[in-house]
Amino acid sequence: VEHFGGDLRFLLKVAEIGEGDPGAEALDSETIPGLRVGVLRSEGAKCPRCWNREPELGSDADYPEVCPRCAAALRVILGGKDGSS
Repeated sequence: VEHFGGDLRFLLKVAEIGEGDPGAEALDSETIPGLRVGVLRSEGAKCPRCWNREPELGSDADYPEVCPRCAAALRVILGGKDGSS
């Protein structure tokens, strides 16, 4: 799981992944002993470009309508820069 890092949420199609108490509604894994998984609604707003829920939506001054990941992609597509300059 750690191999995927921050991209795991995109692989699983969820807004966020975290560790901690999964809550009373959590389910126990049938194959991994001790693993409990809970699902909660994300507090982030939905990005209109990628449809991922992102708490940091609007944090990019150049592209305030999208999430930071989409802002970086738009910067490359529309501006010809990768944001590292």
